[in-house]
Amino acid sequence: MLHPFTAYQELAREPDPGAWGLVRRPLFQACLLGAIASVGISGRLSLRLVLSTGAAWSFAPALQMASVLALRRALGGRHVSLPRSVDLYFMGQGPWCLWLLALTATQAFVPPERSVSLLAPQGPLLWTALLPLLWSPVLTFSFLRAAFQASRRRAAQGLLLHGAITWGFVLAFFQLSGQLAPRLAALLKE
Repeated sequence: MLHPFTAYQELAREPDPGAWGLVRRPLFQACLLGAIASVGISGRLSLRLVLSTGAAWSFAPALQMASVLALRRALGGRHVSLPRSVDLYFMGQGPWCLWLLALTATQAFVPPERSVSLLAPQGPLLWTALLPLLWSPVLTFSFLRAAFQASRRRAAQGLLLHGAITWGFVLAFFQLSGQLAPRLAALLKE
């Protein structure tokens, strides 16, 4: 995470992981999301909750896999196989995984009345989301440059495409669920 371009260059030269590389890190991410939801819902890890919420949230890793496929097509990233591309991309999810684990630890170990103020929209813990929000594009850009051997210009274009796919989906979800306008109104009110 600290030297992403160099790390991605070295990792792209490793042997192809085969079909397992296509699913292992997305499955890990789905299970991590399930575990975080389990702790948030019940205050403990429950296999039933981990599996059910992991399955329910599996659209997040699936969306990221679709984004990698689109980036690979758009940038001509045929230098590495599709399983290797997905595997490498998901290695860059470290900042979000660490942030989500910190969020979960706060919920698990801080008394509920205190964690509510920490997790409120103006609370300090949510402001820490700026760290992965700002670092993740650096990792994705490095991934595109090293793994797909894209020029700086093409990697920047790929980063914009990636953002359009992922953030476009999030906005579309909130719009279709009727939640976008009320959330924007609440933000503008503050």
